[in-house]
Amino acid sequence: MKHRFACMMLVGLALAFLAAGCQQPKSEQASALSAEDTAAIGKTIDSTIETFIAKDIDKFMANFSPNVVNMEYERCYRGLDELRDKHAKPEMADLTMTTYKASDRHIHGRSEFAYVSEREIVDFKDKDGKSHSSDSCWASYVLEKAPDGKWKIVQMHFSGPSTL
Repeated sequence: MKHRFACMMLVGLALAFLAAGCQQPKSEQASALSAEDTAAIGKTIDSTIETFIAKDIDKFMANFSPNVVNMEYERCYRGLDELRDKHAKPEMADLTMTTYKASDRHIHGRSEFAYVSEREIVDFKDKDGKSHSSDSCWASYVLEKAPDGKWKIVQMHFSGPSTL
């Protein structure tokens, strides 16, 4: 009973500490994204799409943080090496994108952190020449502003119809 009470007290103190830390004075709160940051974030996402279509692996990978996590369907890739070697290179080799564009993009965030959600329109041919198409794919991205001022993708998720 003493152990349970002690654990409950520790959890309560931890929650109180976290709650107190979240209540910053207005002057110390992180600022909303600037128009320049919002535009730069959009350009990072657009570059990711454009370089994937162009099958330019180096420029594609330049959009990601070293600790990136990418989730698609039942797969998860962690870090630049896995993303490049187990996801990007094989897909670029197997697919020829004819359309891959963003629609309904929403960018939100504060200071050096942002998240993006969007619908993506995708048309491609697989390695056997079979065409695939969907206007109902969804993507989400989490980005952070790197020390050099560039926005990098740290987490990416893509979902689409099971027929893709």
